[in-house]
Amino acid sequence: MKSPIKVKYNSFYPGIRCGIFLFFIITNSFCQGTIQGNVKNEYGQPIAFANVLLLDERDSSLIKGVICDESGKFYLSPILKGSYLMSAHMLGFQTFFSSPVFMEENNSRTIDFILREKVSELSEVLVAAQKPLFEQQPGKLVVNVNSSVISSGSSVLEVLSRIPGILINPQNNSITMNGKEGVMVMFNGKMVRLPLNVLVQMLSGMNADQVSTIEIINNPPARYEAEGNAGLINIINKENLELGTNGSFSGNFGTSFDKQVLERFGVSTNINHRGRKLSFYLNVSARRDHFLMLNTQNRNVNQDGLKIGNDSEFQRDFMVWTLNGQGGFEITMNANTSIGGQLTGISTKQDQVAFGQTEISYANLLNTRIKIRDLERNHWWGYGTNLYFTHRFPKGSFLTFDLDYLYYFHNNPHDYRFNYSFYPEPSEEVELLVNDKHTPIHIRVAKSDYQQNLNETISMEMGVKGTLSEIENKIVARRFKEEIWSRDKELSQHVLMKEHIGAAYLSIDANPGAKTRMQAGLRYEQTYTNIKNFNGDSILSRNYGNLFPNFSISREIKGDHKIMLSFGRRITRPTYNDLAPFVTFFDPLNLAMGNLELLPSLSHSFQTNFQFKKSYSINFDITQIKNLIGWDILVFPDRNIQLIQKNNFDKSRNISLSFNAPNNFSAWWEGNSSLQVVNQKVNSISQGNSREETNIYIHFNSSQSFIFGKGYSAEVSGFYISPQLQGLLTQKSYGSLNVGFQKELNNDKGIFKLAGEDILWTNQFSFTNNNSQIGSDSDIVIFLTSRLIRLTYSKNFGRSGIKSVKKAAGSEEERNRVQ
Repeated sequence: MKSPIKVKYNSFYPGIRCGIFLFFIITNSFCQGTIQGNVKNEYGQPIAFANVLLLDERDSSLIKGVICDESGKFYLSPILKGSYLMSAHMLGFQTFFSSPVFMEENNSRTIDFILREKVSELSEVLVAAQKPLFEQQPGKLVVNVNSSVISSGSSVLEVLSRIPGILINPQNNSITMNGKEGVMVMFNGKMVRLPLNVLVQMLSGMNADQVSTIEIINNPPARYEAEGNAGLINIINKENLELGTNGSFSGNFGTSFDKQVLERFGVSTNINHRGRKLSFYLNVSARRDHFLMLNTQNRNVNQDGLKIGNDSEFQRDFMVWTLNGQGGFEITMNANTSIGGQLTGISTKQDQVAFGQTEISYANLLNTRIKIRDLERNHWWGYGTNLYFTHRFPKGSFLTFDLDYLYYFHNNPHDYRFNYSFYPEPSEEVELLVNDKHTPIHIRVAKSDYQQNLNETISMEMGVKGTLSEIENKIVARRFKEEIWSRDKELSQHVLMKEHIGAAYLSIDANPGAKTRMQAGLRYEQTYTNIKNFNGDSILSRNYGNLFPNFSISREIKGDHKIMLSFGRRITRPTYNDLAPFVTFFDPLNLAMGNLELLPSLSHSFQTNFQFKKSYSINFDITQIKNLIGWDILVFPDRNIQLIQKNNFDKSRNISLSFNAPNNFSAWWEGNSSLQVVNQKVNSISQGNSREETNIYIHFNSSQSFIFGKGYSAEVSGFYISPQLQGLLTQKSYGSLNVGFQKELNNDKGIFKLAGEDILWTNQFSFTNNNSQIGSDSDIVIFLTSRLIRLTYSKNFGRSGIKSVKKAAGSEEERNRVQ
């Protein structure tokens, strides 16, 4: 029995509490610029719940907006010095635009609006401007999903794979950003706590038609979880603006045409209703994907001078069903207070039938042939509940509370059959292995956030959060050999894991000048983790705390140029699935499993970005990671065993330089291209041997859109990635070419889209691992049926422009830790 692992750091909670208390004391000592007033009809009667917008006079862009209370009153604050326009509108009334409104420092204005009823309505006239596919904004890259023809009918995961700097590896379910692992995924501003393999499957089952934008955030501010060394991906659902009911429906069918016909289809629908008192929403999507994975592995081991060769071929037939649902409500108590809740559910079931063969040779002479059959079911299902309270104080400050409970269950049985044939004297043997995995997970979360405008140029945000998690992991492995079933004690496991995380943060946003914006924050997190056997023996115990500072500044310079600098410290904790591990056999001598002794990794990242004419950008990023968590291949020559598992690498350094540029060749042809150059370095001690791997790779990405008129349009996109490091493994170059065509039907009858994905069948994965110090090398090649044609039909119904009531639950930070 290994001795328990115990780590303890000092707690900084008293200092955090004092800091929060002092900031609450000073919040009422600053003046603010404000605009308030009333919205009435032409008879002097108040108009309840009218929309009042504050616009920039230069380009009419939205600065902020507010909904009037029951008596038609509104209040806008804080407002910086400058010149503005104001707009007020309500269903059934003509929209009102004010003359320019000039605000001085600490100035307060009262403005009343008179709206006139519409006497008659003309047929709808639509003037639309297509947003660019990629927009570089302060601190993030924004992807406008609706601007892509290929994205319609695609899954969210497929859209992510086409974003510059983002790499998806479906073999190990990894997502990397700028060459760094440890990416966290958010929905509507909050991180999602799901197993990584489940998250990848969920994203592959989500219809991109439900998504408005995707934000790529490299150095997130303190309000976000410190989890994720590489940064954050924020997926934002579609949202609209007025009272009423609307929704959409989308259906798609696709088929691959590589080895055989493999169907893929999905449907999704959503409905939103926003009333004066009650609002609700419902989103449901279902998807089925049928695909093949062709896998070859060739590895050599040096056993006391004897070369042992292991050559394997596998065909894996996957059928994946994914069902996602989310519903919620919000009750407006008054103009300043609302309560609400939501219920989410997920089920992702992957059935696999795998057949393979491994040949083992000694000094190039065949010794053993093993035929393998693996029947697997990988089923994750669960639900989450959330209740929240939001209150707005008279001078623009906000207070929110969230309570959440999440439950997930993982069922992952394997049924293996190994048929051995021995040479040179022929003999045969059969071995059966049954491996069951049952993992229930309970997560409870409470959090509170407070936002206060200190004056017209400075705002403050602070919050606290507590998370309690409990995971039971039960693996029972049984072998049938020589007519006897026996329990495999090495592979069996029954453990209980408990983890408590407490967090507090403080963040300040400042605008010291019209062209300068600064943000600084500090977050503290205390983590307690304990894993023990069900007989009470302690396996692991850790108690540690960390401070996570971050800082960013952006400055507009002459013309339409901007420069941004940012710095941040982040953490990637071992996932629940890694600490309560799985076991998967490729053949009896080649397996993958978890690692109970993983340590959290910490990163420091510095980034600078220069924007030229608000369109072109150059980005430089350098990140240093300690105890990087990544996949490693361990080889035990005396037993000819290869073990694939996650380990801590001593340190890793990534330096990247990116260029992003739009092109507008004509009114009917526009696009965006990016080029990224990444320098990678990994240092580690693997199996007692010191290893250092370095590499430089390029990532090119381009997307081009064409508008032909009469509702016809098209898009061509593609990417190429040269060889890169994945931990200590080298991944060979790969890429993809995609095309899509779109037809908008007349009279708003819907949209048809036809897309071809990976039409050259080049989005394949090959890895090499050479460890000369122990005389071992491995080559892994994975062919996926990724080339397919997909037809999509989508249609909106109800009134357009309805604001969704979607609320990100407080527990969404927890869901990625289930992985």
